[in-house]
Amino acid sequence: MKVCDRMKKKLLFLITCLFFTHILVVSAEGTCSYKEKAELSKEISSVKVEYEGVKTLMDSTTEQPVSGDELNPNLGPEEGYYYVHSIRILIVNMPENVWVEVTNDYNNESKEFEYSDSQDGVITINHDGDMVTSVTNYTFNFYALSDTDCDGELIKTIVIKVPRYNYSRELPICRDNEKLETCKEYVTWEDEGQSAFIERAERELDSLTKKGEKKTKKKENKAIAFVEENKNRIIVILGAVIVVGSAVIILKKIKKRGKSPL
Repeated sequence: MKVCDRMKKKLLFLITCLFFTHILVVSAEGTCSYKEKAELSKEISSVKVEYEGVKTLMDSTTEQPVSGDELNPNLGPEEGYYYVHSIRILIVNMPENVWVEVTNDYNNESKEFEYSDSQDGVITINHDGDMVTSVTNYTFNFYALSDTDCDGELIKTIVIKVPRYNYSRELPICRDNEKLETCKEYVTWEDEGQSAFIERAERELDSLTKKGEKKTKKKENKAIAFVEENKNRIIVILGAVIVVGSAVIILKKIKKRGKSPL
């Protein structure tokens, strides 16, 4: 009986030790304080994600980009050249004590970057090929590095929508209406085919025409209202102008007669 009691006590002691050891391990792993996380958040607050369109002129014979010295805005398919469009995504002001995981919903690709992958704090990601034909959402998750007490902690998330290149803008309806939103180089709506694109452009043109007509009508109504409100003043002013004008004409005639020889 005593042996059993001793065994029970030993077992209880071992369980208690394991329990407190587990607590200590968990506490050691979770040492990221609110203060340090706040400092990391402050440091990463200046991080921005931007994108810009890139237009590269290619030689159809060599399939190589044309250098800056040869670049000519008038070169095109007839001269044996064509353009390749892409988007350059920039992570600006990348801190040294975090790393970023970049994912997108086009191909679910995941990439990781650190400050060492940057050039003066700027990380460049090329969004090109077939990707440029689709609107894509990018997610940037910034985590603390192992040289901080917040190793692996998520510090900040940035989500952006990257537009697609609008190849339909080369259709005739856009050649005379380049300023239409529908005809912009990069758009955030998916390609629905040429027929749908033309319908979209025509709807925008109709809307702009109606707005222009409304503005013209509004100006006309304002002019009419002004005349109605100030007609008495206008009549007096016109009358004064006529009287003064008539007097000037009469005086000129009198002067001419005075100078005429007898």
